[in-house]
Formats: sequence, structure tokens, C-alpha cells
Amino acid sequence: MKTYHGSHAEHYYRTEVRNFAELTFSRTDPTPGLIGFYGGFEHGEKFNIVLEYANGGTLEDVFQTWEPPSCGAEIITFWTAFADILKALGSIHELKRDEGDVKGYSVLQGYYRQYTGSLFESDTDSLYH
Repeated sequence: MKTYHGSHAEHYYRTEVRNFAELTFSRTDPTPGLIGFYGGFEHGEKFNIVLEYANGGTLEDVFQTWEPPSCGAEIITFWTAFADILKALGSIHELKRDEGDVKGYSVLQGYYRQYTGSLFESDTDSLYH
């Protein structure tokens, strides 16, 4: 769950819910690489968005923690998944939004699936992480 609080919480919450709803529910094909969105709710002065569980950390964490893929299947799996992230980023940037609604850092923190070790499973029965 992602929670907004503070002076601009409601604005950021409504913008993110609107964008997730457009990317998730108003398209016939799901956006690859986009974290799952289940809805949002308000409680007092806190604004909450319910997202798919993702425990892999940020994309920066992945690059700093995991060794690069080394065999053909791992390399293909990695670049296929990374291309999906770029597709999600492109979909986000196609949305109409107010000035200042999306900042680069929050896009990577809030909109993208943060992959776990299963991203690197290959046909050779090895688990790469």
C-alpha cells in the first residue's frame, strides 16, 4: 500500500488514482511492466493506494544488488522484462496530466513493478538473482 499525507497528499493521490485507473481499466490490453493497481481509499487525512505486492526494491536496488545475467536465457529474460518497464514508462508519459503531477523519482518508486528473483528464471532450471 502506498500512503500520501501532508499538504499536497490529496492532489497526488487523486492524480495517481486517475492515472492508474486509465492505464489499468480503460485499455483493452494491460500495460506490461506496470505494477498492479487494486484501488484507493481515504482515511482521515491519509490517502491510500492499494498496489500489487513488490518486494524487489527500486530499479536502482536491483542493479546494485544483483549480478548481471550471464547465460543466454537469463540475458533474454532480463532484457524482455526491462523492455516492459520502458513500455510502462511510455504509457505513463502519454497520459494527459497537470504540470508537476509526475516527477521522475516518484515514477520509478510508485509506478513500476519491482521485480523479484523470479524475473530471472530460465529454462535451465537455474534461478538467477
